[in-house]
Amino acid sequence: MILEKKREKWYIGILLFLIFVSSLFLLSFISYSDGDDSYFYQFCTSMKLGEYIKWRYETWSGRVISEALLHVFFNMDLWAWRIVNAGMIAALPLLLTLLQKKVSAGESMLLCAVASITIFLLMDIRTLGYSCIWITGSMNYLWSDVCGLIALCAVTGFLSEKKTGWLEVIAIPAGIIAAMSSEQMGAVILAFEGLCMLALLLQKKNISKMLIIQTAMTVLAFVVSSTAPGNALRVAESIEAYFPQFETLTFGERFFVLIQWLLSSYANENAVFLAAIWVGAIFILYGRVKDTEGAKRIRILFYLGFSMVGILVVLASKLGFKGITNLGLKLSEMTGCVTQVPSADMLGTGQWLVMVYWLVALIVTFFVLWEITDRNGIALFTYLGAIASEAVMILSPTIYSSGERVFFLTGLMLMFLVLVLLERLQKKNLGILYVALLIVMGIANFIAQIPELLAMIIG
Repeated sequence: MILEKKREKWYIGILLFLIFVSSLFLLSFISYSDGDDSYFYQFCTSMKLGEYIKWRYETWSGRVISEALLHVFFNMDLWAWRIVNAGMIAALPLLLTLLQKKVSAGESMLLCAVASITIFLLMDIRTLGYSCIWITGSMNYLWSDVCGLIALCAVTGFLSEKKTGWLEVIAIPAGIIAAMSSEQMGAVILAFEGLCMLALLLQKKNISKMLIIQTAMTVLAFVVSSTAPGNALRVAESIEAYFPQFETLTFGERFFVLIQWLLSSYANENAVFLAAIWVGAIFILYGRVKDTEGAKRIRILFYLGFSMVGILVVLASKLGFKGITNLGLKLSEMTGCVTQVPSADMLGTGQWLVMVYWLVALIVTFFVLWEITDRNGIALFTYLGAIASEAVMILSPTIYSSGERVFFLTGLMLMFLVLVLLERLQKKNLGILYVALLIVMGIANFIAQIPELLAMIIG
């Protein structure tokens, strides 16, 4: 058994090394782009670190750590960023695997690691590119989310009472880096820390001192970042540049903007992750049909049918039938200034039906997860967190101009749910089949996006 675990770790190490090398090869073709890369390069190379951070903190945002990273790496050879970024890309599936293992104990860590790697294929190509390949975007999204996953691994370790080892040592600085680099990830870490502390208090009447310290430091970092004087200035400038109508929207108008944008992201950019969850749900639910009767059997059959329909809808959209994912919004065309605010009266009957379908789909998926995870609190909280991580954009005038990169954290959380389902399927000897299907789905998703990828490269 010990030899098997050692062999697994070797295989995982080889897989991660291959990801690192292939990522480094890909990144060797990446250079500074026009826009943000050029903008930050100009100021980072003409100002000292302290001067630059002070200027950004007072005039733009409290993301002190990510701003510092930009300054450091823009003043180094580009290969320094390429090497570190390739390491961050390789670390992503490793940390997702470790996080899943802190929550539950599946039979094969290797199988979980292989499944984690499929995140790069299941993710929307624009989300992946703007978060992991774009120089400025990677330091603001990928790096902060990797640090956030380290912090979350330690948090779940406290809850499950599994040894965290080196993760516990670096979790505090990692949490600080994440909270002072990304408001999205900072909020997720705080939510999970709060949930963990509450669970420990209710179940064991005792909270680890290390968890209290970690939470306190995350709160402090989040407060320092969110109270920066530059935040108000950034919002005002963003309103003027990207969404002039933002402050005059009524609550109803703003709510519609959010719902349309959020549902559109799940119907398009996040759709394959949902399909992966539904595939896992079918495997689990099908095995339960024989052992149930009455109302519970009807409920399970309904969930099975719903999951099958959802998969067919996503498949049809990938084959070119875009009407079933058309909510009257194409995000890639809205990265500039909003000239006409999307409104309810702009949608046709067909688009309204599509919107209602995806709203129902998100709601029913929660109850599907409730059923197949046996009311697992972390899994359900993660799903709600994935939705909430986008819902907070109702407060931002850059809800459209930020583009697809804001869906990166959502993708990570949905991928974690896939791994939770994998652990349950491993016990039923269906894990290998599930991972094989994830690989097939990922490859198919990538092939379907090749025209868009070529358009991005040529553009």
